[in-house]
Amino acid sequence: MIYRWCEFFDLARGLYSSPSTLGPEEASFRSSISRAYYAAFHCARTFAQANGLTVRNPRHSDVIDFFVGSGSSAYRTIGNQLDDARTNREKADYRDDFRGRSPNYVAGKMLKLITDIMKALDTLQSAQ
Repeated sequence: MIYRWCEFFDLARGLYSSPSTLGPEEASFRSSISRAYYAAFHCARTFAQANGLTVRNPRHSDVIDFFVGSGSSAYRTIGNQLDDARTNREKADYRDDFRGRSPNYVAGKMLKLITDIMKALDTLQSAQ
């Protein structure tokens, strides 16, 4: 059975909306950011592979470059947004702080960004 990567996004939203349910709030917000990114990355990767990305095991940069390097403004927007999301995920996974921003704030912005990416991918998929 093929895993439905959008389930990571469902988990991310749950962690954000009930941050103290599973553990410390900051850990939930950071995990929400990470899971949201991976939901978008895997959905974008699947779309890219179905639409011309020929790299067998694409890295994050391969998927982002596929979208950014496209002649389509919709594709470029997805690529740029995915790159921004990757940066946020790296901060959540590797930095000790968010440089003056609360983890709650960053997670909320991330969920909005990922929602935009997922909607754009759905729109492109529906247009095919």
